Amino acid sequence: MNITIVRESLLNVLQKSGYFISNKISDLKIFKAVLITARQDGVVINTTNVNEYFSGEIGGKVYKTGAVLVDFKTLFEIVKNLSDAKITLEKTSKQLIISGKAGEIKLVCLDETNFPTPEKTDKTTNLLPALFNSEIIQSVLLSCATDEARPILTGLCFDFQEKETVIVGTDGFRMSLSRFESTITELVGQKLVLSGKSLAAVLKIFKATPPKVLFSQSERKVIFQGEGATVSTRLLEGEFPPYERVIPQTNETSITLKKNEFFEAVRSSSLFAKEGSNMLNLVINKENLIISSAGAGIGEATIKVGVENFSGKENKIVFNYRYLLDYLNNSPDGEVVLEMTSAFAPGVFRNSKTPQNLHVIMPIRSQE
Repeated sequence: MNITIVRESLLNVLQKSGYFISNKISDLKIFKAVLITARQDGVVINTTNVNEYFSGEIGGKVYKTGAVLVDFKTLFEIVKNLSDAKITLEKTSKQLIISGKAGEIKLVCLDETNFPTPEKTDKTTNLLPALFNSEIIQSVLLSCATDEARPILTGLCFDFQEKETVIVGTDGFRMSLSRFESTITELVGQKLVLSGKSLAAVLKIFKATPPKVLFSQSERKVIFQGEGATVSTRLLEGEFPPYERVIPQTNETSITLKKNEFFEAVRSSSLFAKEGSNMLNLVINKENLIISSAGAGIGEATIKVGVENFSGKENKIVFNYRYLLDYLNNSPDGEVVLEMTSAFAPGVFRNSKTPQNLHVIMPIRSQE
């Protein structure tokens, strides 16, 4: 293999492919490597971590076709730190030689024949727009679990119903949900769970132009096809928790707040909650929401936020400040409605500008 390629173009594709490199120490080297294939019509970059597969295409001057497999992180750092506009990649029997004006760097090659190739997909179902509304996905992703103690919770659940699609994310302490009108007849009654990490990467890769989204029932994977790149990701297997049971059907208290005022109050109070047990105390009366927190040996805060609308009874509840900040930071300007029953039941948040969304936060049981 022998090619000359624009360094920035290669770096751009490597950045995208890097989302699908395995970071697990125990995984094989091929899942931490990048496959570069030179064809007569251009250059293809591939990475995989078993469950996800990335393929990106870029132009280049191909002098000799072929393929090379090298450690991803090492190649990425080399390409990033070079200053040449164009670089040459040439494979010998056991090395990849990267040449620029200042000299050359040699990388040890891995056996490219061990790199897995994606299965050919037969029948697929078009999932647009159900699987690529970036604003909806972003609003739900914040509640996905990041640790893999319960792998199913690291994904977003797409619940295909007769008249609408429901997207849900939860880590067991909070839940984000969005509903929108979309019916895919072939999938009504099914729930597909996709890796939240994969979806976050897809949003970045296809930020400029939404991709075509396909689903293969037989292979249980979703394929995102866009200009110059293709990403396939397998569904997470397992039973997603019955999210409907988490949403309270009634409430004893409902208040409406200006989102920005609420956000500023939570952010200011959280300075002390960080040094304590992450607790923010919320006390609700007809005129104000009173937010308080205390940090041992540092200080305390008590901030009032005016209530725009109030119904029900006066109440109080304790939340983890981080969950409130995450929600408010990802919520549009406008008004926020908080509905609750008691200090021991979940609080439900809605935004006036996104009525199709709701966010549920489990309370902290205070010792008071």
